[in-house]
Amino acid sequence: MSARTPFRRRDGSDRGFSLLELVLVVAILTLFAGVLVRRIGPSAERLENEETASRLDRLEEAIRGYATDALALPPDLAALAIRPAGVPRWGGPYVGNPFDQAPAGIPTAYDEDGFGRSIGYATLGPTRAEIRSAGANGTAGDADDFARIVDVTPEWRAETRRRLRLLDAAASKYNQDLGGPSTSAFEDLRTTLLAARYLNDDGRFALDAFGNPFVLGHPDPPALRVTSPIFLYSFPGSVPPIPLCP
Repeated sequence: MSARTPFRRRDGSDRGFSLLELVLVVAILTLFAGVLVRRIGPSAERLENEETASRLDRLEEAIRGYATDALALPPDLAALAIRPAGVPRWGGPYVGNPFDQAPAGIPTAYDEDGFGRSIGYATLGPTRAEIRSAGANGTAGDADDFARIVDVTPEWRAETRRRLRLLDAAASKYNQDLGGPSTSAFEDLRTTLLAARYLNDDGRFALDAFGNPFVLGHPDPPALRVTSPIFLYSFPGSVPPIPLCP
């Protein structure tokens, strides 16, 4: 078996690496490794941050969908996927399953953030809720968090306007056909419209989306105008101002 040929340097000598040269090589490799870690590490965290923000977007959309149908905020995030008891107009599930398309290493549960931790949920009032991720460091309440306030007031205003349009259309039709009912109370008007079958016996036509009883904005027949306490307008064709939060 032939002897191994020693490494030949550029000057033609057979001397191996010196200790200084080995130290320099190791130092250079260490430097390259540090640069590589710094470039890859933030990329992974950036991906998790982006996934977390995307999930909060989807949860906000789901909460708004639930609130539009049920006219209440969900009691918890599970209510977005599983119908809770006592919610007759639940139109879910409001969260599909796009999470199974998450990149490798990213959790696939809709109620987890991109770091695999549970997303916090809390109601702040009848129309406002908060969804929160503790972020990369896992500590809630610091600058690293992802927090989102979901205010469903716009959805409930839109639903109130929809109900008002239907009520006013029924009252206008009754007025054209039979003459306006002489009343200054909304309940009397509603009873008249129900009896004449110009209106369905649906509780949604008694209250606005915020739970306020409807009122007559203009009590002098035949110019009856149904309105809500959150909308301060009285005359047909007028533009309702943006109401304050109830």
